[in-house]
Amino acid sequence: ENNYLSFGFWIRERGEYVSNPNWSDHPSGNAYLMQRYFLHTDLHLGEHFRFFGELASSLVDGRNGGPRTSLDEEKMYVHQGFVDLGLWKSGQNSLTLRAGRQEVALGSQLLVSTRDGRNIRRSLDGARLTWVKDDWTIDLLAARPTLENADYFDNPPNHTSSFWAAYAVHPFRFLPHGNIDLYYMGLDN
Repeated sequence: ENNYLSFGFWIRERGEYVSNPNWSDHPSGNAYLMQRYFLHTDLHLGEHFRFFGELASSLVDGRNGGPRTSLDEEKMYVHQGFVDLGLWKSGQNSLTLRAGRQEVALGSQLLVSTRDGRNIRRSLDGARLTWVKDDWTIDLLAARPTLENADYFDNPPNHTSSFWAAYAVHPFRFLPHGNIDLYYMGLDN
């Protein structure tokens, strides 16, 4: 029951049409197709160990001027590859360490998101410690964003940028589905 291996595949096809780019008649507008493919595996060994790996491909076809750098196209890359270690668990309370390449979305995702609108989703290399205690969830995070290069398996961590955060969430019972989010974030570019 607690030991299993699963596989998944996800495809997103998206068409875009842009008219009057750069606020002029030239170049003329065009329609183009953006594709995103994900293939993942998820291994759980008991309640204390998990490995998640995900390969991705983000492509664009037919766009005037070709793909936009760091937005539209990465031929094949490791999008996620992390290990979760369950350090402690008691009832609903737990402490989990996640290390490796991972997506991070915090709160309403206005400040930290997976950047789903772009064809290349954001992933970070680093570590995240998540503590769940009663109604509180507290995350401590230190990571580096990955570089979005267009070639095959060419997305190393960006060593010129780092991100860290302490993020706590607690339900706000006066509003339906409301939360109180307390956080400190740092970004070094």
